[in-house]
Amino acid sequence: MVYSNMKYKESISSDDRATKFYNREMLVEVEDDKDIDLAYRMDNEEIPFGYEFVKKATMREINFGEKDLTGQKLFVAGEKAVRKGFTHSIVRDLQTE
Repeated sequence: MVYSNMKYKESISSDDRATKFYNREMLVEVEDDKDIDLAYRMDNEEIPFGYEFVKKATMREINFGEKDLTGQKLFVAGEKAVRKGFTHSIVRDLQTE
């Protein structure tokens, strides 16, 4: 167990760093033939909604670096967006393999 005899107000540290937001994206991979048990959709063409019962899925959250409006646009998972940060070096490394 940890004890402290410092007063609460004295124990609080300040964080003067600027708040940064990062461009993160969750990517989900499912093998349709093997891993989808059941799938349902609404019987309404105006409302495209459905869901699936999946046995197994691989989920990857990728941090594409700090959010920004300017920079290189990269196409990932069907969406083209500015993805600053370390993506430039990743793409270069993948292209050399």
